[in-house]
Amino acid sequence: MVNSMLQTMRTVPVERESDRLRAREIAERAEKVVRDNRARGASECDSWGQITNIVTRQ
Repeated sequence: MVNSMLQTMRTVPVERESDRLRAREIAERAEKVVRDNRARGASECDSWGQITNIVTRQ
């Protein structure tokens, strides 16, 4: 489920270059959270919650 969310974040169409750059920054931040959480053995639910926070508080 987390991988699907990351894939969706990477493929959402955006029109303006500034929006494209911001979307890329947000996706990279989310990917880092997932990598870090997996490295320390956190649950995928923790990753999902953190991604949700990143997306909704941008």
